[in-house]
Amino acid sequence: MFAVPLRPISTTPSATLLVPIWRALRATLVSLAIACACIARRQSPFSAQPVVLRLFVTVNGDAEKATNVTVDLMDALGSGGPMDRKLADDAGAVIFRYNGLGMVEVELNEMDAARESFCKAVHLNPDFPAAYRTLARISFAQRNYEEANTLLVKSLEGEPLNVWALSSASNAELLIHKYSDAIAHVRKAHSVPHQGLAGVHIVAALALEATEQPLEAMKEYQLYLDEDSKGRDADRARKAITRLSESAAK
Repeated sequence: MFAVPLRPISTTPSATLLVPIWRALRATLVSLAIACACIARRQSPFSAQPVVLRLFVTVNGDAEKATNVTVDLMDALGSGGPMDRKLADDAGAVIFRYNGLGMVEVELNEMDAARESFCKAVHLNPDFPAAYRTLARISFAQRNYEEANTLLVKSLEGEPLNVWALSSASNAELLIHKYSDAIAHVRKAHSVPHQGLAGVHIVAALALEATEQPLEAMKEYQLYLDEDSKGRDADRARKAITRLSESAAK
């Protein structure tokens, strides 16, 4: 995590004159934090949002103020997809306030509180893909793969081509032995740009092997190599292709 080491501003009378100065500088610090995080991670500004949240939690020590910052960032940068941006107009800022508070709580590793905040967001509006995706991340971290899959499938109802949700759903489905669903989600992920997610083909290959489709599994291993020949699973894919080829020749 990128972090800017800033000390909290004192609220004692001796520091009162510093408050207006700090407020004037705060917007600049937000912009710099976003820019630095994006450069360091080569990410979009919105994907750097948790970094900015951590900065404000560190500076202000106040989750509610950090949540207000989250709402402002969502208004300025969009919440990750067209459905979420529509909700910003239709459902009001209170939903995003709960979502933002949940993101702050995730950064503070307060997972139970984060889950409660995200659940409130989706209770207020059940068609909130970003909140379902973040809930799924929490479920993955807690190794509750069945729940993670349910949440990801729900998120895909609002954004059916979200590649992260598609790839994560396939991974969850492999782990809970829903092989046909895993293969279907990988195929859909492959139909859209999925840079950095070549691993979905390893998931599909394993699901295809589990359902005794070795030739199709070989194709998925080869697709992985075509997309990421030096990836962490490249050696695994090559060995699998050799193994399956030798088995087919017998």
